Amino acid sequence: MENEKWFELYDQETPKEIKASEFNSLLDVVDKTLEKFSGKKVLSSFGQGVAIEKIDDMSKKLASFLIDQVGLQKYDRVAIMLPNIFQYPVCLLGILRAGLTAVNISLLYNAKELKTIFIDSEAKAIITLDTFSNVIDKCYEGTSLERVFFTGLGDFLSFPKSLLTNLSQFNIHQSSSLENIEGSLSLKDAVYRGDLNSYKDPEINESDIAFLQYTGGTTGPAKAVAITHKNILSAMDQMESWFPGKLKERFEVNFLALPLHHIFSIVNFFLFLKWGASNILVTFPRSIDEIVKTLKDVKPTVFFGINPLFKAISEHRDAKKIDFSNLKISLAGAVPLHKEVHEKWKEMTGSDILEVYTITEACGFAAIKPFSPEGYEEFTGIPPSSTLIKVKGEGGAELAAGEIGEIAIKGPQVIESYWNRPEETNQLKTKDGFLLTGDFGFMDEKGRLKIVDRKKDVIVVSGLYVYPGEIDEVLKKNPKILDAASIGVSDSTKGQVVKIFVVKKDFSLTEDELRLYCDTHLKGGKAPEHIEFIKAIPRTNIGKVLRKKLRDL
Repeated sequence: MENEKWFELYDQETPKEIKASEFNSLLDVVDKTLEKFSGKKVLSSFGQGVAIEKIDDMSKKLASFLIDQVGLQKYDRVAIMLPNIFQYPVCLLGILRAGLTAVNISLLYNAKELKTIFIDSEAKAIITLDTFSNVIDKCYEGTSLERVFFTGLGDFLSFPKSLLTNLSQFNIHQSSSLENIEGSLSLKDAVYRGDLNSYKDPEINESDIAFLQYTGGTTGPAKAVAITHKNILSAMDQMESWFPGKLKERFEVNFLALPLHHIFSIVNFFLFLKWGASNILVTFPRSIDEIVKTLKDVKPTVFFGINPLFKAISEHRDAKKIDFSNLKISLAGAVPLHKEVHEKWKEMTGSDILEVYTITEACGFAAIKPFSPEGYEEFTGIPPSSTLIKVKGEGGAELAAGEIGEIAIKGPQVIESYWNRPEETNQLKTKDGFLLTGDFGFMDEKGRLKIVDRKKDVIVVSGLYVYPGEIDEVLKKNPKILDAASIGVSDSTKGQVVKIFVVKKDFSLTEDELRLYCDTHLKGGKAPEHIEFIKAIPRTNIGKVLRKKLRDL
């Protein structure tokens, strides 16, 4: 790896390659935290802090209950479907303490999607909120689920906040569903009934699967990415090496706004657990009022977010009341970071936002921007330590600088398999060991990566590749447009043509006016043949455009 050009952009203290991890598993990280940071309140939720000892005791009790009273065996799967509350890390650590595999599930999945995941993962149990009981009631039959653990938002808080929090969230119409579900148990009771004395550390090694992470993958329907302890430990070391001298044991305040069901957030959590940080769990990331209120109280030093979240905070009426004087690290992943968002955040906080190229198959850590005195720069990032990135053409050959092709990545954070998908696992990597990401982009002469679009979303107009993300950005620069997205639609002459969906900011905008704008700013088959004005662009909870839904309109 000595000849890669991007090394010239590394901090002088960032190694080209990470060393072998000091830990054999993520449980070693927890044990080290217990040893070094006794009494430290490493988690905070709803304004209440909890010491590492209490978190660990509860996780060991849960592990004992899962083994002794539920009868789960090593490597069995347990699903978690929770927001960022105390219960999530307790359950996460309890599952790992039992030698099991955690299946992280988004809160946005419907009953059909959940049943598919339960069947595919063969999960033996799920831990979720009582308010989701009606959804579970519709999909647990015909699956491998033996136990359904329910919890209220405030169950692990102290009284009276526990009662008030649960009363504010619980929907009385859900109670009947709880009674209908065979094998349903209270998570709080399970933890209480777990025998701490019977707990024994499982034999775990770095190659064991810690998490099943469901993703749309590079092609086809959702599948489970099998993430090992080594994958997470490697991503932690890579991230840590990117901030030499910036982190201070015990004193970091990590603002955990990204849901813990995202693997990048899991890496974040374990890294800052290792550093003895105060991890602030943000339960309602869509409530910007609540986020701003919390930020005013906690003075974060670390903030991992996404472009829409940084934008919403910086535009909030009380943004100037937040004390960002301690903020050292701001990271944005999942979706592209916009220049205007970066500049507004920098003006408000004095901190640059570093963009991260995140894919699930690489534990959310494929490329990252270095710190730069230039501030925002128009590229996505460079490979972290022990990572190679190539841009490959259709025949698999490496392309020259500036040529657009498929991004391929190789590194210890990259997975080795998909769960129960032998064919896709066999095709996971190229002969030279690179994962084809399904993203199109290019590298410049300095080794800096620029993502252009998803391979599956590329539009082919008369044999020419057209990238919808590029079109979207041009459209959103129009002051009369609030939001926009583009797709390809079939055309008998050209194969495909561009169709755009536009949300008006100024209702005086007409189709003729928009066509003139597109003809002026979009060349080479990029100008749309079809235009449709809609009320909102369908997006995921992290801001990605759901182009499949647009195609179905």
